[in-house]
Amino acid sequence: MDKRLAGRVAFNRIPLPPRPLSFCDAAKQSEDNQRNGASGGMKLKKRDQIVAISIGALLFIGLVHMVIFKPRAELYEQVSKEYSEGITLLQSVPQPSSPQEIPKFREQTTVLDNRVTSVIEELRLNIPPYYGSRRPEAVERRLNDCVALLKELMELKATLKNTRLSFLDDRRQNPNNPFEMQMGWNLPLKIDEGRPGVLWDNVTKLQDRWVLLNGITNPLERLQERIAYNDLLNQIGIRPAEVSDWVAPIQIRGISAYVFFNDIKRAEEVLNARLLQNVQALEGLRNPLSTNRFGVLVPSLKKLWMSELIYEKRDPKSPIDKARLRDILEVNMPTDHALLATNKQLESLIDIIKKADKNGVTEISQVNLMKPVALMKFEGRKQEESTAPAATPAVPTPMAGPANFGAMMDPAMMGGPYAGFGMMTPTPVPEGEKVGGGAGIEMWFTANNANMIQFLFDITHAPRSYTLDDLDIQAMPDRTLRTSATIELVTNIEGK
Repeated sequence: MDKRLAGRVAFNRIPLPPRPLSFCDAAKQSEDNQRNGASGGMKLKKRDQIVAISIGALLFIGLVHMVIFKPRAELYEQVSKEYSEGITLLQSVPQPSSPQEIPKFREQTTVLDNRVTSVIEELRLNIPPYYGSRRPEAVERRLNDCVALLKELMELKATLKNTRLSFLDDRRQNPNNPFEMQMGWNLPLKIDEGRPGVLWDNVTKLQDRWVLLNGITNPLERLQERIAYNDLLNQIGIRPAEVSDWVAPIQIRGISAYVFFNDIKRAEEVLNARLLQNVQALEGLRNPLSTNRFGVLVPSLKKLWMSELIYEKRDPKSPIDKARLRDILEVNMPTDHALLATNKQLESLIDIIKKADKNGVTEISQVNLMKPVALMKFEGRKQEESTAPAATPAVPTPMAGPANFGAMMDPAMMGGPYAGFGMMTPTPVPEGEKVGGGAGIEMWFTANNANMIQFLFDITHAPRSYTLDDLDIQAMPDRTLRTSATIELVTNIEGK
């Protein structure tokens, strides 16, 4: 190619500067821009479109990572960690040298498992799984366990050969005195229905009174209506004085009346309303005639047992079911750990009674079910030698009333093992690591010297977790021994 032609070609490839716009060209371009803006808005150039598409793709990739890949990565990390821990644990466990040793390992594991299970069952520390559920059917099963234990206790009373269970009886010296102190649990073996249909008719009336009672907000009017409720309660075989925690002395048309009721909230309302001139504190409303002297749940156990006996006489056409009947009678049994402890106490009481009959104990005259306590880890001699003073139970103040009522309402006037007993107070829980739960049974029984010693020996050497405390022995004129003792037991072991 000619050099001159090559130079001309190269010159033609050099970009020329843009030609300045003339006034006409500028006006035309402005018109074109306005037309484009009016027809569809600003148009993105190809480079801007590529940038927007790239940003959208990055956002989509990030979203996919957050939704899909990140959870799977975390799950993989967790599984990998568990796998590594499992490998470490497996390497620390002795491995059989040959496959023939595997059956031997299985046999040894079964033997150890059976030993642990048998010890738990022997000590009666096994807890059915439905005690850990709040479902209504699980709660009903726990209550049914309590009813079954009460039934076994009552049947045991009728079949013992040597031991009389007078603590279950109606032990009032004068049943005609409405303010007579009850010395027993007063659990009947059966209920006296009277004329057919009368019992359940009273239950229906009791339900109507109970519904009306719960609809009254005025404290004084509620107490007045409670009198009619208590009268019906008496007619079906439940003495309000025995199963109520509170009592209020009121005046109705110039006549003094003592109204027995439950629920501490109602007691606080009565106190705050200042309806009672002689009562200035909540302690003055406590009912010392209640059988809660033998355990805070003994009145509830009485009403629970009575609800079973009454329900057996029910009218088949009545809409009142068993749960409704318990509400009407204000059974108010707890369904948490307190019920487990109570059932364990009843189990142990039945076991102890059988041992008493076997060893010739002639009578068990009083039984108190103590409140459950937390069992703490033993910290050595320091804890054992602690000299913390024991809490003194409060004695309710007698109230003015009919003849002999004030005196009978003061437990200190009773003498014997009842002196100063009053309403049971909660046991303070020591600080430390909780390892389980425990409870106690206070028992008064009568036997001759040899039988009493053998009975106590059998208790302390029983496979259950029994221990004796507060042992007191009194010689009687007939040369028998009247003994009181606290039998402590473990109700459950805390697992980790």
